[in-house]
Amino acid sequence: MSVARMGAAASERGDALESEIRNSVHRDVKNGRPALADESENVTNNLGVTLERVSTLSLSGIDELVAELQTLRERLAYEGERVQRELAEYAFLSQSSIQSTKVIAESLEQFKHAFELPERG
Repeated sequence: MSVARMGAAASERGDALESEIRNSVHRDVKNGRPALADESENVTNNLGVTLERVSTLSLSGIDELVAELQTLRERLAYEGERVQRELAEYAFLSQSSIQSTKVIAESLEQFKHAFELPERG
C-alpha cells in the first residue's frame, strides 16, 4: 500500500470517527441527557474500580513475596546452622586424623628401631 493510500485511509477513518462522535453528541443533546456529567461519573467509577483492582493485586503480590522471603530466610538460617555443624565435625575429624597420624608415625619409628639389625663389626 502506498503512502498516499495509507494517508487517505487514515483520513477516512478519522472522518468516520469524527462523524460518529458528532452523532453521539447530537443524540445526547436531543435526548436531554447531560453527556459530560454522566460520562465523568462513569469514568470516575471505572477509574475507582480499576485502582482498587490494581491495588488489591499489588498488595497480594507483595504479601506473596514477603511470605516467600520469610521462607527463604528460614531456609538460609537452617543451612547456616548445618554448615556450622559440618565445619565443627570436620575440625574434629581433622584433629583426630592428625593425632592418629602421629600415633602411627611413632609406632613405625619404634618398629624401625626394634627391627634394626645390629651392626657387625
